[in-house]
Amino acid sequence: MRGRAVLVQTAIAAGALALAAVVWTRPPPRGAPDEVPVAPLGRGEVVAAHWDDGAHQVDVSRSGAPDRTVWVHVATSPSLRPPDGGLAADAGVAQDAGVPPARPDAGTGHRGARETAARPRTDGGVPDALQAIREAPPPPPRDLRGNDTAEQLLDRLSPPMATRDLGGITPQLRADLGLEASSKRLRLDTARPGRSLEFTVSTPPGAAGAYLLASDGHLWLVNESLVLDLSAAASRLVDRRLHVFRADEPDTLQLQMDGRSRTFVLRKVQGSTQVSLAENPDTPIPEATTFADRAWRLAPLELLGRGEVPREGTPAVAFRIEYTRDRRPLGWLELARAGTEWFARTEHTAGWMRLPAQSAALREQAERLESGAPAPAPR
Repeated sequence: MRGRAVLVQTAIAAGALALAAVVWTRPPPRGAPDEVPVAPLGRGEVVAAHWDDGAHQVDVSRSGAPDRTVWVHVATSPSLRPPDGGLAADAGVAQDAGVPPARPDAGTGHRGARETAARPRTDGGVPDALQAIREAPPPPPRDLRGNDTAEQLLDRLSPPMATRDLGGITPQLRADLGLEASSKRLRLDTARPGRSLEFTVSTPPGAAGAYLLASDGHLWLVNESLVLDLSAAASRLVDRRLHVFRADEPDTLQLQMDGRSRTFVLRKVQGSTQVSLAENPDTPIPEATTFADRAWRLAPLELLGRGEVPREGTPAVAFRIEYTRDRRPLGWLELARAGTEWFARTEHTAGWMRLPAQSAALREQAERLESGAPAPAPR
């Protein structure tokens, strides 16, 4: 009997261990406790989201193995109206806006002054600004690297979850919710060949979320953040980092310029990084420290897409920085110029990024550091 009891206890223990393994290894439930699935899809089955709101077209998708990078394609919607939006050429602003009317009794003695006043004022800014807006070329379609929010968006959509299942919809409710006139469309592509989910989207004022109307007439209420992320994809879903390694990781910086190179070492001293020449590591160079910090903190004005050439032409590289740690490469940065504009790219960016005009000072610092010339005395 004692042996039989031991076997029973062993079987119970083994069953408990198996049950614990199932509980701990199963994937966590998707969505909040009160959310419902929009479609019977498995986790990770949605592979891409396509958004068109009548002005912007956004595609969020994940590349294949091994990197599994999320890419955000941003373009102008094919259904976008003409640039003036149907407005008159002057957008309702008279050609002589900002010009004071000539006095009828001004006489004839100051003809030149009256003619000057009669001409449209270009320094007023209104006509010139409107003309610049109309003539500015739209940005080309761009493929940009997605950030953490873009990755989370794909996870939230796989499978898509709704806060409420509103069931069928009447024509009157469809009109009341703005779905009849809505130009917003969302399509989710799945891993199943030929299987996509298509929705008309509406976000009426005062709503508790966004409404998704399926092609079969079924209505769902989802979190509005989904629509906000897709509508502002260029700012909310795009990765603007220059590097993925931390600022304190590199221990060596090599400056390459005009076929020559110079190596600097980076050391942490009392909580701050100091930069010195590799051949004289115990003597920090203040300008080299400032240069390294400014290069690390470059902030782009505009991110260009993968493979995109700036409208000013192909940038000419002014210098290159290579970062290493323990002689292992971490990344690099190139500063370049096209026309009067400055650009940069790194191992992490999708392509070139446009920089502020003051970035030209980095080129001047690089020349002094490479040649060993001292920095100019402060004025």
